[in-house]
Amino acid sequence: MVRADVSTAEVVHEASAAVQTGNSSNDQDSTVDKALDTYRGELVRAALAAAVTALARAIRGGAIEGVVSRAAAIVECMGAQIASDLSPSARQRVVGISGDVAAYVRAATTQMKMYTDVEVSAAIADSVTRVRSAGQALCSYVRNAMHSDPKLKTTYQEREKYRAVSTVHLNHCYWL
Repeated sequence: MVRADVSTAEVVHEASAAVQTGNSSNDQDSTVDKALDTYRGELVRAALAAAVTALARAIRGGAIEGVVSRAAAIVECMGAQIASDLSPSARQRVVGISGDVAAYVRAATTQMKMYTDVEVSAAIADSVTRVRSAGQALCSYVRNAMHSDPKLKTTYQEREKYRAVSTVHLNHCYWL
């Protein structure tokens, strides 16, 4: 330990402006919220990375049930990541939707056990037909609504297209 000379007084800093105490609770709440968001975001990103890694391992090992389970986990992680940036009411909706999607993904193992190869091919063809029909219905609705609603037409012209990478079935999906 180094001893300091305490016999000579010395000013080591300038006087600072008075601190307002009225907003300290709000500042603390804001700091806590930011910290919570940061930690939650880190958790969700780490969980997503773990699920993707587990998916890769299941694929490598040829474990179909593991692939399906990890794919469902990825959907849940993505739902949590999206929900963390939303308001509480929207958050519940996103979490519910991602839970439904994860349940659909998990159902793939059941479908594999129920169907023969011919039945699987027929189910896929039926699903693709339904997707095309839904896409045509959306396009038809928007086309008709644009002619009767000028506000929708303006909004449609400023639309943002959804750029799906892994599916060709969302070509007509966009955000208004």
